[in-house]
Amino acid sequence: MSTKQMQLIQTLYDLLPKDELSHYTELVEALVELGYKPYKQAISDFDLLFKHKDTKKPIAKIGIHRGKGRFRMKYSSCNDVPGRFITALRKDDASRRALKSRSFPHNEVKNYCGRCGDICTSGGWGYLLKADDGKDILRCGAYPADIPIINKQDVADVKRLMLEQHDYSLLSFS
Repeated sequence: MSTKQMQLIQTLYDLLPKDELSHYTELVEALVELGYKPYKQAISDFDLLFKHKDTKKPIAKIGIHRGKGRFRMKYSSCNDVPGRFITALRKDDASRRALKSRSFPHNEVKNYCGRCGDICTSGGWGYLLKADDGKDILRCGAYPADIPIINKQDVADVKRLMLEQHDYSLLSFS
């Protein structure tokens, strides 16, 4: 990792509230260990997008939003997603894009929303959710969804999902 990228991570650590720092430090270290590098996003707050060194595909965003830490990650290829992350996904604006093809089963290559075009980073994967009325809701998997990081269990769950999404991304890249 370059000196500039290490400085970006240090800037993130300096901006994060002290009570959240240990959780985010653990997640950043896991991303770096898997081969992801931080890139600063041009937004009003501070965000780092983590892209894999080989695939150049992003998996997570970590930053500051309204003075608090914010963690966003793709987990559309993952199984056994904790309920609180699914609840958060229902409210997530970036993933609200409904997929065009409702006739194909969840997580098949043909499940594109059509809005990303050639820049789609999800490989056509989406999130399958249940609405309160029991109907299926498909959400776009191309965008990192907000994941609430509150405690050590959240960090452990995210690291498990991160590894699963990472493995899928490397398999689909090769």
